[in-house]
Amino acid sequence: SQAFKCGKKPADCVFIALQEIDMGVVSIVAGSTGVSHKWSLIVDEVVQKSGGAYVVESEKTLGGVFAAVIVKKDTKHKLCIHNVKTIRLGAYGMAANKGAVIFKCTSGCTKFVLIGCHLSPHTENWQQRNDQVHQLLKAVAGTYDYLLFVGDLNYRVALSYDETLKLINQNQIGKLVSHDQLIMTMQRDKVIGTLKEPPLQFMPTYKFDKDSTIYDTSEKRRVPSWTDRILIKRGPKRLS
Repeated sequence: SQAFKCGKKPADCVFIALQEIDMGVVSIVAGSTGVSHKWSLIVDEVVQKSGGAYVVESEKTLGGVFAAVIVKKDTKHKLCIHNVKTIRLGAYGMAANKGAVIFKCTSGCTKFVLIGCHLSPHTENWQQRNDQVHQLLKAVAGTYDYLLFVGDLNYRVALSYDETLKLINQNQIGKLVSHDQLIMTMQRDKVIGTLKEPPLQFMPTYKFDKDSTIYDTSEKRRVPSWTDRILIKRGPKRLS
């Protein structure tokens, strides 16, 4: 039920973006997967529990990315979806192991773009992630008043595993944030810097041992990071 609230008020629109629902070979190559139907059924079940107040306006899958737009039925200016686009970001645009689903919408005279995506992983692929963000922003340039950019962006804390754990144990969120790849990129890159994000005031959410609150103790020792992000951007002001 919390998904349908914006603070204490009912939400007019709910955007769901999931990643890695299926990372099998068929999904990566074909871009489609039967797993998306299972998620569609789950979303439908949740919407039905809203008592008929909401409806799934649109949904789309690309490889492991599943995204759905849910709208409140009695919204004064109903969100109308005009175009849904998918962009493959893996293997030079050929594979769907990484990608994005883009919804172009209007509500009244206001234009919205909703992007659910999964960018390249691993600490060393920082610039590749930046290039993918540039690619997606270029693909929707000039088509929105408001942009919502959501997903597993895979940006990492640019410190060693041990250094990061030490700062976490000392509750040094500020120092951790100062080494976050996305924050540093937003400070240096004029294009990506136009995206905005609320302050990070919680510890990294990636990656824990299964069914625990202990950060990754596997051989990979993945550096704790904020990989899942929600960014917003306002387009150029215009008269309507």
